[in-house]
Amino acid sequence: MAVKVADRRSREITLSIDFSLDGGTSWRAATGLFGKSAGQTVSSSPEGTEHAFTWSAHRDLGTGLHEGVLVRVTPSQPRGKPAVGEPIEELITYDVPSTGDLHADLLADLSPDGTLDGFVLADVRGEDDHAAGHLPGAVFVSFADIQERGREALPWPLDTRIVFYCYGGG
Repeated sequence: MAVKVADRRSREITLSIDFSLDGGTSWRAATGLFGKSAGQTVSSSPEGTEHAFTWSAHRDLGTGLHEGVLVRVTPSQPRGKPAVGEPIEELITYDVPSTGDLHADLLADLSPDGTLDGFVLADVRGEDDHAAGHLPGAVFVSFADIQERGREALPWPLDTRIVFYCYGGG
């Protein structure tokens, strides 16, 4: 989910991301990558600064087709100061694949013979998600560790082909 944050004074802005399954009568905070809440403080600029939030829809919605999901992004200033803009709402249909569907689709795309020869399959969804079920042959790699340490976080030689997968597309 991409959001462009503009503020003429380039203040830090807190974005709250919520979803509704009943047309906006009730709202729940969207669970972010690794189970963090969607309320996050981001930078802004007069021309707008792009930010991305990866929604862990599988945790909030479960698998299957979900029509009429309303997603709301609400900006505010940090530490409870008054809002700096109107909420943005978008109606979406969200198709959350089952783990079995993910297995078949990914393996069909990556390895015609169904094996993992020639590459390492790295699961960056989060340790709990990996423990609950992962693609055959996948190895857990901490996404936060990759963000912090870069290539040093990966235990494989530099010439290794690595395919990363997660629940989001961001």
